[in-house]
Amino acid sequence: MFLAEEGIVSDGELSVIVYDSRADPAYDPARPPGNTAAGVNSGDVVQAFVAQSSDGGETWTESALSAAGSNFGWKTHGSRRVGFWGDYLYVSAVPGAVNLVWTDSRDLVPGDDPRDGAMEKRFAVFQPCTYVPNDINAPAYTSPTNADPCLNQGGLDQNIYGARL
Repeated sequence: MFLAEEGIVSDGELSVIVYDSRADPAYDPARPPGNTAAGVNSGDVVQAFVAQSSDGGETWTESALSAAGSNFGWKTHGSRRVGFWGDYLYVSAVPGAVNLVWTDSRDLVPGDDPRDGAMEKRFAVFQPCTYVPNDINAPAYTSPTNADPCLNQGGLDQNIYGARL
């Protein structure tokens, strides 16, 4: 299943980068990638791939770009209440080189979020900070601040990676 894509032509070759969940053992078109029928995290099953065609899209070759999988369900944004990946795919090409960029969560640290109940823990990330109020349903929080050192302990790690072809 292709989740998002970005493409460009250089030197007569079309290069497209996509997030793909072909490794998801729980895949179902009615659910987000990485979710089982019971709503449990099925693992880091989304990878970045590059597909290339030199005949106008008639035939394609593809290969994995990312060395690690990701799961879009990890709660990394919105005060760690929701996952977010947005449009983090990019291709730039000049004669002789194609550069591809993607984000993944290979460095993310899963863990406990003390605000969560049992059902919400399935996609929780390491959360050593204390939010005020410490309630997952709170409309807003007054802490932590950007200066809080606990924000640098792996619970929010979505990093940018790149490859040059």
